[in-house]
Order: sequence, then C-alpha cells, then structure tokens
Amino acid sequence: MEVDALSRIASVMSLRKINLTKDFLTYREAVRFIWNTFLRDYPDAEDDFPDIDRAMFKAIVNGPLNVDLVKRRIGTDSYFPDLEVKSLEKEVVKLTRQPDLHVWTREPRPPGVLLRYVGLFDYGWTDANRDFEFVQCIIVKSVDGKLTAVAGDNMLLVLARTARIKFIPPG
Repeated sequence: MEVDALSRIASVMSLRKINLTKDFLTYREAVRFIWNTFLRDYPDAEDDFPDIDRAMFKAIVNGPLNVDLVKRRIGTDSYFPDLEVKSLEKEVVKLTRQPDLHVWTREPRPPGVLLRYVGLFDYGWTDANRDFEFVQCIIVKSVDGKLTAVAGDNMLLVLARTARIKFIPPG
C-alpha cells in the first residue's frame, strides 16, 4: 500500500498543468442529463443530488488524474485549490452576500485574479430543467497581491461553455 501511495505522489510531482476542460464539459453534460431526465420531478432530488454530483465529478473529472482532489475551506466557502478556472468572457457574475439575501450582478471580469473551482451553478428551481450554465469560482488572490480570498464577496460565476479548467499539481 505504501508503494502505491509513493508512486501516486511521484506521478503527481511529475505533472504539469493538465487541461481538464473537455472532461469538465463531459461531466457538466452528464449532470445536466441526470437532473433533467431523472431527478427533476423526484421529491427528494435536492437532498440526493449533491451525492450524485460528487460521484459524477469523481468519475469523470477526478478519475483520469489518479489524484485525490480535496476541497479547502475559506470561511463558509469551499473550493478545489488544484483546479484553476479561466474565463474567456469579459464579464462575470459577482456574488454580494447580505444578511438575508444573495445578490448576483454582472460586472467586468476583474483583471489579474486567480480563480479556483467551487462547483457547477444554476439558478433553476427544483421542479425546472437545469442547464448548469455557470461555473462557480472563488478568487484566491490577485496577481498584484491586493486581493486575497475571504468568505463573502469573492465568489464569481463564469459561463461554463467558455470556462477553461486546468489541474495544477500541488507544490
């Protein structure tokens, strides 16, 4: 068992950035299909869906890497520190949290920020089709060092179809 763990560590250390965009888009399509075809009208869908989503992510995105991707927490938010997100769009949707309300507004994409993957996002209601149109990201820091991740207003949505997802090996 120790040999297996050591070989996995060695394989990760030898990795460079790996483009996961194709795997990610396949995962998005699979999740959309399962929700819209089977779960949409199921009474406990909202409760059961996170487990199904995690299983699909692990099989389609995480599986080919042969690396365990682990979420990190910042306050109440969690994200994958090894999954970099880049947006080809000039605008993003920014979350501003208020005591009893989350407000999403379209804004120009902040220049020079490093984004990490949080999850798929859709505004859909339980009984509606979902497109999972957005990738939810967190700003972990800015290139100029002026902005670092904190719980709260550093959550962005970028269009899934124009997002580029890359694995960045630790270290």
